[in-house]
Amino acid sequence: MSRFENLFLLPANDELTELWEKKDDISDDSFLLLASIFSESQYGDLTKRPWGMWLPKDKLLPLAALSLVNYFPLYLRAHANERNNSSLINGAAYIILCVGLRLGHEIAATILYHAELLYEDMEEIPDTVNEHRVRPILGTIYDDLAKYCSADYCQKLSYGGNLDMEKINYFHRFIDEKPDAEKDGRFLVMNSNQRECRLKIVPINEYCPLAEDFPEEPLSLDFVKKKLKFAVTVLNARIEDTK
Repeated sequence: MSRFENLFLLPANDELTELWEKKDDISDDSFLLLASIFSESQYGDLTKRPWGMWLPKDKLLPLAALSLVNYFPLYLRAHANERNNSSLINGAAYIILCVGLRLGHEIAATILYHAELLYEDMEEIPDTVNEHRVRPILGTIYDDLAKYCSADYCQKLSYGGNLDMEKINYFHRFIDEKPDAEKDGRFLVMNSNQRECRLKIVPINEYCPLAEDFPEEPLSLDFVKKKLKFAVTVLNARIEDTK
């Protein structure tokens, strides 16, 4: 998988179906799995091919760690080869959420914040550097949840702009068996307010945490744990409601 490691060259869209069909054969090829997930998150369909929910738990955790410790090297290779690095952020965000759902938010937060600790020969990276990895991934998780939890669902929070139609069923990527879903083309307007949370997890007189800005100071591990705990709570509630 040297094309991915050296050039950040991802599998083409038409290759993803073939890779999924051979997923059992490539389950031990961590870099190929990462490349598939990053590619899938960018222009594939994680609702049809939910790599992070299919992968056995004992392989999901080291894959998550691998995605984080290689975040900066891959980011630099993407930049050097003039490739879009959003797939790296989106893919890592998806993997962290899968870890949170399947192994718990504390494990997911520890992996996101201290991935290097899983490797005996690696040292922790400085907090000022780590911030540039943690913040965009956690921010992507919250941005996606805010948009797709509010879309045609909850009046406590709604987003302006047209959402990608293939992502309207965002929560289906975390469900093994998915119902056929109709697409929704309505226009949504940002209107954060104090209406009732349909999931009953945010008090009426409080704003939805999904829309809150992160603090400007470096994000702490406790903050990341708190945010991922709420994110996993939202996911579990939406998944149950979606089935």
